[in-house]
Amino acid sequence: MIKEFSVAKFTKKEHQHFIPKAYLKNFATQKENKYFVEAKSIEEVYPKEKLLSINDICVQKNVYTTPTVEDESKYHLENFYAYNIENNYTTIYKYLVNPIVLRTTSIGKRNILFCLMHLYFRTPKFLNSQNIKSNHFFDDLAIRNADTNGIVPIEYFGQKGYFHVDQIENLKEHQRQINKITFLQNNFAGLKKFIDENQNARIAVYKIAEEVNLISSDNPVVMGSSNGLEFNVFDKSNIISVPLDSKHFLKIFLNEDLNENLEIFREDRDKWFAYTLNQSVEDNCEKWIYGKEGTIKQHLKNKEEIILGSELKIVEYEKQLEIMKPVCEFIEKNGFLSEVTVNYIKSYLGNPIYKNNTWFLNIFRDITEKRQNLDNNAFDS
Repeated sequence: MIKEFSVAKFTKKEHQHFIPKAYLKNFATQKENKYFVEAKSIEEVYPKEKLLSINDICVQKNVYTTPTVEDESKYHLENFYAYNIENNYTTIYKYLVNPIVLRTTSIGKRNILFCLMHLYFRTPKFLNSQNIKSNHFFDDLAIRNADTNGIVPIEYFGQKGYFHVDQIENLKEHQRQINKITFLQNNFAGLKKFIDENQNARIAVYKIAEEVNLISSDNPVVMGSSNGLEFNVFDKSNIISVPLDSKHFLKIFLNEDLNENLEIFREDRDKWFAYTLNQSVEDNCEKWIYGKEGTIKQHLKNKEEIILGSELKIVEYEKQLEIMKPVCEFIEKNGFLSEVTVNYIKSYLGNPIYKNNTWFLNIFRDITEKRQNLDNNAFDS
């Protein structure tokens, strides 16, 4: 049974996970009472030699601490997430991966959406991206507009003014605080809006039936429009994918359906779906991908094999084109169904280059069948 979320108990905590440990555990290898993941940074070619504790990944100092508040209430959002997610995510997770659960409740649906979509809205990827843009704005402004005395004219929030290049780091820090306040305000508001507008979304849980393991990342919610439109988190054409553990992943299908949909669709998927999802997860990460011990190495190996396989297919395709070139030229010159073409094709059936060539055999079968039909029609007339 899934219960309503509760009011957070207060604690002070500056070391703040933006992906909860309750989620990370499902991609971790347990050693005694501790959990470790194999992890790879996008800046590196190979995974870390040593496994990382889930205490040390997907964490950022004071990411949810309100910068303009001095008293203990500045930790309110971190406490809310820590208390409600860490205490409730495991229940939601077990509920979703339980194969006999085929239907939820209205409260259960809201809690599922909250627990999974908070992974999207609370990640600092958007905040970090905005800070980078702000830094570039001030740097570029100083480079282009500073006079010989280092004075830079600026229009800031609709007001014109000046600053000295020596003040640029202070301005960047001030803008980072504004960005953070905006992020914290939009964080929960955006999540609530998403849940309110998508109570009728369809939920599906897929299980990987083959010996392939799923991975996850520091930005695990993969989202995109099925209509190929410009991305908007509230777009009703979005399809959302979230890895749940090394064998299960969740899909949320947004729609305009006015009827409440409480069913949980379940289906097995093969390794190719796993390969595709793992690549989407890696493409969607900000910095880190992670999984159970050995899974990141296997993911990288699978990528190499798929790329190599594609390259080999291209080489084989080009080779077959070259082999078939004289046959195609003969057919073009003498006609597809001419008797001379049929005899020409037959003369190559014993040739080791052609006897196992699928293209050649298909052409021979097609020509002989159509030639026979042509002869039969001529006989009947």
